[in-house]
Amino acid sequence: MTQGPKHDGGSRPRLAVMYEVGAFSPFEIRDAAQDLCDLVWVTGWSSPLDRTLTRLLPRLGTVLDVEGLGRDDVITALREAGVDGIVVFSDVGQEPAAEIAAALGLAFHSPHTALLLRDKFEQRLALREGGLPVPAVIAVCRESVGDREAAEDLEMTWPAVLKPRRGSGGRETFLVRSPEELTAVLDDASEEERFILEEYLADRADRIGSGVAAMVSVELVVVDGVAQHIAVSGRFPIVPPLRENGGFLPSHLDAEESAEVIEVAKRAAAALGVTRGVLHIEIKQTPVGPRIIEVNGRVGGVVPTLLAQIGGPPLLTWALRLALGLDIPAFAPIAADSRVAFYYAWLPPVGEYVVREVESFDAVRAIPQVDHAWLNREPGDRVSSREGGMFGHLAAAYGAVDSHEELWPLADELQRVPSFTLDASPAQLPA
Repeated sequence: MTQGPKHDGGSRPRLAVMYEVGAFSPFEIRDAAQDLCDLVWVTGWSSPLDRTLTRLLPRLGTVLDVEGLGRDDVITALREAGVDGIVVFSDVGQEPAAEIAAALGLAFHSPHTALLLRDKFEQRLALREGGLPVPAVIAVCRESVGDREAAEDLEMTWPAVLKPRRGSGGRETFLVRSPEELTAVLDDASEEERFILEEYLADRADRIGSGVAAMVSVELVVVDGVAQHIAVSGRFPIVPPLRENGGFLPSHLDAEESAEVIEVAKRAAAALGVTRGVLHIEIKQTPVGPRIIEVNGRVGGVVPTLLAQIGGPPLLTWALRLALGLDIPAFAPIAADSRVAFYYAWLPPVGEYVVREVESFDAVRAIPQVDHAWLNREPGDRVSSREGGMFGHLAAAYGAVDSHEELWPLADELQRVPSFTLDASPAQLPA
């Protein structure tokens, strides 16, 4: 059993949030903690805060800036702060949080499990050892595959997928069709970046051209080693090279298909040694059955918003409760005939661009089923497909409809309504 809060009977527990820009907003986390705990914002562990957050976070809790401190000093500081739990909402925080939790006896993934959740190569090996079928995978980098001959010697089928061992959000992810393409991509990559090269998983035939991707995600909550699924969400068609441009919840899968992917997700959680927490597990439907894309040891980025759109559970609050060693209420998974929440993102073509003009975006905001829409890039801003769908989108919107039958024409409308005029980035233009 995990250790529960150590606070005195009358006081509120204190939860350390290893905060990093790009995860949930401080206001979302504060609202999730409102009736539960006080927050200790741990900052400076990955990158310094900007001026806005430096002013904001002290209004939302205690700020503990650990920039420049070693691991032991951070542990000492959190021990002195009297924290009762620790939580992260990004991939990069998994391992440092696990080390701190182990030292302080707090509920979290073990350091070994945190490594598996962070490192895609080690994760693949652990899944295979746990009996799950996984694609062939090789660890590569610019140094190890420096020329075409080295690439041709790799035991890999083509096309293949190249992605960072420790990346997220689709950043620096490529579909490479030959050894020549692989060496060209690696030659343009940072020398420090470490990648995995893995077998490309084909789409299941009935998903090709169907208006939905062959990929889904399973949202799991694990309490004392027992995994329960909250929902299965679907995806709109993947944008080249391998970028997500949104999704919807619940998914379009029938009962049998849902049961298959949920079972695979639970087996993956067990194979990685997850005993407590919220997981976001991406799975692809292939001609030979469902296959794990990756297991994320955190709440999925837009999942709490989608759940809130259709009256689902407060997933961020549940993540905080689990981090404090507390139970969560009994729940029923989101029903297949529920209303359907959606998230839609507009992405640039492959390449690097400068936004020149945005037209008709107010028309998106005027669509009745859209609850919120925003621009992620303004005219004059740069955008690159290499940033992936999470960070490199032009704009996004979310809302809810009554059924999947209502969603499909709405997705077509969202695709065609706004107009983005992009100029090739000066770095791309010929000399």
